[in-house]
Amino acid sequence: IWADRSWPGIALDLGASWLHGVDDNPIAELADAWDIETMPFAYDNALLFAADGSPVDDETWESIDERLSELMEEVDAIRAGMDDAGDDDVPLAETIERVLRRWKLKPHERPAIDWAIGSTIEHEYAADVRDLSLYSWDADDGFEGGDVIFPQGYDAIVDRLAEGLDIRLRHEVTRVTFGEDGVEVRTRAGVFRAAQAVVTLPLGVLKAGTVEFVPALPEEKQEAISRLGFGLLNKAWLRFPEPFWDRDIHTFGYIPDVGQPHEWIEWVSLLPFTGEPVLCGFNAGSVAVRLESLSDDEMVASAMNVLRRIYGSQVPDPDAAVITRWLADPHARGSYSSIAPDAMPLDHDLLSEPVGTSLFFAGEATDSDFSGPVHGAYLSGLRAADEVRGVRSW
Repeated sequence: IWADRSWPGIALDLGASWLHGVDDNPIAELADAWDIETMPFAYDNALLFAADGSPVDDETWESIDERLSELMEEVDAIRAGMDDAGDDDVPLAETIERVLRRWKLKPHERPAIDWAIGSTIEHEYAADVRDLSLYSWDADDGFEGGDVIFPQGYDAIVDRLAEGLDIRLRHEVTRVTFGEDGVEVRTRAGVFRAAQAVVTLPLGVLKAGTVEFVPALPEEKQEAISRLGFGLLNKAWLRFPEPFWDRDIHTFGYIPDVGQPHEWIEWVSLLPFTGEPVLCGFNAGSVAVRLESLSDDEMVASAMNVLRRIYGSQVPDPDAAVITRWLADPHARGSYSSIAPDAMPLDHDLLSEPVGTSLFFAGEATDSDFSGPVHGAYLSGLRAADEVRGVRSW
């Protein structure tokens, strides 16, 4: 969660944006208890545009959705057969391509399928389908009910949770030494000692190995860290002098043509939520990785190329932009976890296991039911707190 307020009066959620599923969701309960403003996000209040900028009519869009459903039903059938036969896991992409080859699509039919896969799977899991497990990519759970956003910033939840706590910022951890006699945490700003510690480092940081554990973490935990995927979802927030897009829509999509880069396929408008002429464009997986190397000006030009295909060459340049680069962030190294080929939901559980009586683990990647969203991270913290209480003498 990171709400950027560099533009007066606007909170830009650079990390988590949505509260996914309000029914029985603990984050929704906190927002209600603390009277934090939320607004419903309507995914069906949307438009979809073809590569030439023409709007896709409802009938065609429904046909795309039906084709995607048919595709995933066939993928599920193949998965079930492979599982019954005891076959090894493969990338989800391999089975998708297997089905599409059988369909013998015409060249002009493929872009819409690719957009649907990108929008509903790759942007959801922050990873290419080639980097997701066929067997377990969708093993996570969710809450019922609609999704909402926080127009004043998701950090309102964090601020309330942090009240009364001694939180030390700018203490970059370099080493964690642990044993039966307690934990020593070495940071670039000092050393801290305690009977127990909870590690909430992002999986991307654990994968990078930039924090040393002494002794080394158990082998099975290290293997789980290695097997699990940690994807990338980046955003570019663009502020314009005035809106040139449909004022009431919440989101719109763009289907690149054959040979066009598969970039900027999803957009969200802040206009219905804050009244501000701001758009947010999304990129995920390898596309996001590739675009991170661009300068801010190059990134904006890439985004504007798509917006002008949709809305015309007269669309003005934005007067400001805020761009995320989560992979390059040394304290994140990506966005959130996923189940890569040959990984399994059990790896989330292995990552969550305490080491001895002094070292505990929390964070979205340690929750096999709700890996990814904020409520998964929150629930993992409650679980870790219970584990700590279980070994405290008092």
